[in-house]
Amino acid sequence: MKRGTPGLNSLCREIESGYGFGQTAGRAYFVQYLPSLKCVNAFDVILFNMSEYSLRYVRDFLLSLPELWIHFSIHDWEKLFINVGPRPVLKWFDDSGKYADIYLLNKYVRVDALSFFVRLKDVPREDRENALDYFSRFEQLLRNDPLDFEDLDGEYFVSLVEIENLRAKLVNEGFSRFDMNEKAESEYIFGLRSLL
Repeated sequence: MKRGTPGLNSLCREIESGYGFGQTAGRAYFVQYLPSLKCVNAFDVILFNMSEYSLRYVRDFLLSLPELWIHFSIHDWEKLFINVGPRPVLKWFDDSGKYADIYLLNKYVRVDALSFFVRLKDVPREDRENALDYFSRFEQLLRNDPLDFEDLDGEYFVSLVEIENLRAKLVNEGFSRFDMNEKAESEYIFGLRSLL
């Protein structure tokens, strides 16, 4: 199934429509769909979910199903960054899943995906500006908080060991490490604007 095909659309809609209404959440909920999802191109599944659903839902979906993305190389992430567009313009309250790729990599994998994204000339300047505006407004989405890692146990979400292995691989392939504290957030975003 290709991105946007009726089969992919209906599968993803079925998964999303049931999430949060039963007694299971996280990996326990999503893993029941893994056999069906493995029949579909993971890249297309991720793109569809990022385009259609909220950041919170896409975060839970991705952290629950590392089988879809844990093997991605820096080139796979670059391809995803380029194909997600258009990145939405910032609104007062925005829960767009279209920023889930950068959010996942910066906050959980702790590699500097936002800086990498801003440097990509294959991404329209407007999308890069919109991403900086978004993360400037929602800086907490970049901040590493120890509480965010409590559920990275391999049962509720992906395991921290898998995340650390991916981080090491991506740093080896060219991503910079990312560890952000609250004081440095504004300076970080301001500095990235000069890369546009």
